[in-house]
Amino acid sequence: MAIEIAVIGATGNVGRKVVDMLLSNPLISSCKLTLFASSESAGKTLEIKGVSYPILDTKKANFSQFNLCIFNTESEVSAQFIPPALQAGAYVVDSSAHFRLQQDVPLIVPPVNLALIDLNSRLYAHANCVVSPIATTIKPLHDRFPILRINAVTFQSTSGAGKAASDECLNETAALIKQEPYQRTHFDKQIAFNVIPQVGSIMQDGATTEEFKIIHEVKKIVNPAIAVTATAVRVPVMVGHSIALSVEFTESIEQRDIETILKDSPAVKYYGQGYATPVDVVDTDEVSVGRLRRDHSRPNAFHLWLCSDNLRRGAATDSVEITHRLIDLLATTVPSSIPQC
Repeated sequence: MAIEIAVIGATGNVGRKVVDMLLSNPLISSCKLTLFASSESAGKTLEIKGVSYPILDTKKANFSQFNLCIFNTESEVSAQFIPPALQAGAYVVDSSAHFRLQQDVPLIVPPVNLALIDLNSRLYAHANCVVSPIATTIKPLHDRFPILRINAVTFQSTSGAGKAASDECLNETAALIKQEPYQRTHFDKQIAFNVIPQVGSIMQDGATTEEFKIIHEVKKIVNPAIAVTATAVRVPVMVGHSIALSVEFTESIEQRDIETILKDSPAVKYYGQGYATPVDVVDTDEVSVGRLRRDHSRPNAFHLWLCSDNLRRGAATDSVEITHRLIDLLATTVPSSIPQC
């Protein structure tokens, strides 16, 4: 038998990309891939790479049939269905925030800490869609020159909030251009031709849940001693998150040292004084890093501009890279011959 894989949340923006990318791996047979989604999507079909998949209801899933379950779901769905998947003996890759900060759950950013995957844990979470590019950029720097503090201001595309959010941005933009009324159903404020300085709900201390994730996930992945602060902003972009990142080191460092490290860092595309924008990074897996310059207001501090495809790096790409690592490890325990469909 080949490894049986379930993809939960397969009809969303990220879920569809996960399936597409999985099918590019010759070790993954299309007939050993089963797709699940909500009751509203169950019974429909999804065609990817010439294969037509029936969408099954997650509520009716028998997880004991699968070696590996990939969740591309919100926290409440992961919280409900991951425990029975684990109890059934499956390995799980989770995209949601629900388990990320639990001490016994490895939090994975593949260019940074893929080696943490060793089958000793059955549950692996991958980081938030802006934490992944931040960690990918600063971990190689921190390994050479310890970081004291970072300040991240994020400019997050609407696709990061799901397909309904990106559709609303597109439809509201069209309505405003045509000077037609538009009734919003996702965002509380106008997103077309506007920016919203709130991603997630506002917590008691004034930070948003997204800012909380950035702070604590970066600490867990890179180093808990780093001081982290963040402001998360939603912008009228379809795909591609950008981050204005300020990094302060504990000791003196030259700009050329940063450039040398970034040029050699995995999954980083370094632009020097140039930069990439969201439209430049669509369908890429690298974190584009540019506009490197010294911060003259603080000692040993520099500014960077980061940009990445949020549906890939920090989402589908991270999920699939974790999956590939698990498949490689599972291949030693599960016969790897792939039957014909």
